[in-house]
Amino acid sequence: MEKYFINRWEFLFDWNLAVLEWLKAVLKFPAEIIVADKFPEGGEDLRDRWLPKNFQKDPLVFKYPQIFEDRTGFQNNLSILDMLFNAGPQAADLFMHSSY
Repeated sequence: MEKYFINRWEFLFDWNLAVLEWLKAVLKFPAEIIVADKFPEGGEDLRDRWLPKNFQKDPLVFKYPQIFEDRTGFQNNLSILDMLFNAGPQAADLFMHSSY
């Protein structure tokens, strides 16, 4: 994981794609990541779903221990990295059994 923070990336998109591929491997998630220039026929545009003003409005899908939970309560939809670093090996099971 360290190389993703040490290397210089020309574009944020390239970093995001590399981290997604790493997460897919770590979680053994059987999905294909496709980069498209347009939405498929009948596809839903979910880009605004994760804007800062919207990202915590989704219902709670799963809960895992968070470091400051005792002070701030559980913070939903923070980041897959937050879940991975806090839940450890249990993260894969949580993610695979979620409704996402």
